[in-house]
Amino acid sequence: MVGAALLLAGLLVTACSNDAPLADRVEAQVRRGQADRALVLLDKEIRARPTDWALQDLRVRVLLQAERADQALQAYAERWMREGHDASALFRESRSRCYARGCALPTA
Repeated sequence: MVGAALLLAGLLVTACSNDAPLADRVEAQVRRGQADRALVLLDKEIRARPTDWALQDLRVRVLLQAERADQALQAYAERWMREGHDASALFRESRSRCYARGCALPTA
């Protein structure tokens, strides 16, 4: 399910972004098990376009795919605090994976 969601997010980034090859490179690296390299690419682009919520959502999905649910939830919280749109399905997936893995959930 996350793989399909990652592919969909990649397609959305491709469709909404001037830098179409970025989504392709991220997807290819995740498929090869190189999530860290994919995150480096995403982080660089996010610094250049901090309000590109599709990129930030893709980052959360890459973290979920890499089994880093706690980091995914933190990344979602950071994008939300920067007034990113509410992606409730992405939040629920991050939260439920974190909870299932025994992550320490942040408190308000």
